[in-house]
Amino acid sequence: FIKIAPNSIEDLDLEKWIRKGKKLVSVGLRDYQKKAVQKWLDNDKKGIFEMATGTGKTFTALSCLDQLSKAERKLVSIISSPYMHLSEQWLKEATKFGIEGKKLVADSSQSKWKDRLVDSLLDVENGINDKLTIFTTHTTFSSNDFITIIQESKQRCPSQKLLLIVDEVHGIGALQRRMGLINDYDFRLGLSATPKRWFDDKGTEKIFDYFGDVVF
Repeated sequence: FIKIAPNSIEDLDLEKWIRKGKKLVSVGLRDYQKKAVQKWLDNDKKGIFEMATGTGKTFTALSCLDQLSKAERKLVSIISSPYMHLSEQWLKEATKFGIEGKKLVADSSQSKWKDRLVDSLLDVENGINDKLTIFTTHTTFSSNDFITIIQESKQRCPSQKLLLIVDEVHGIGALQRRMGLINDYDFRLGLSATPKRWFDDKGTEKIFDYFGDVVF
């Protein structure tokens, strides 16, 4: 490091780290991540990434969201993960990545998440915001309240597109949780190192029927 370092801090080239505004992130994808994103796009924006821990599933999924955001005028993205602390982690990663639009955590850690979710969706419907990313848990995602709010928004504004990203997608195959896999989501991406459920053929079948095959 001493050998390759510039003589002065003013000589540092930080421009390659700047993506949008003051977001200091590297936007370079590894070759296999680029391949995964392209596979998903080519598969009608549906499918499952079967990627081991440490291979950058989060970053790759956010790249899919970013590509879609550029192509769609109105886009609401729902990212569901198993636990509340993972929702916060996804929010931080999306912010660092530079995902555009409003970002909202909607789960039981937020006392007024239903009102905030309805208001945020209305803002998209009315053109105040064109992009919205919602971070939630599998439990909230599959609740009647969440499902109803999403369905009513889609009915009011059919032109808005919905993207669903499910982290640890094998967990969504449980009987109650798979109630959230409604037909209203136009684009779908499942993430897991092990997408098949142990001793639950029905749950596994539901996951693959809904998200499609493993594309990468």
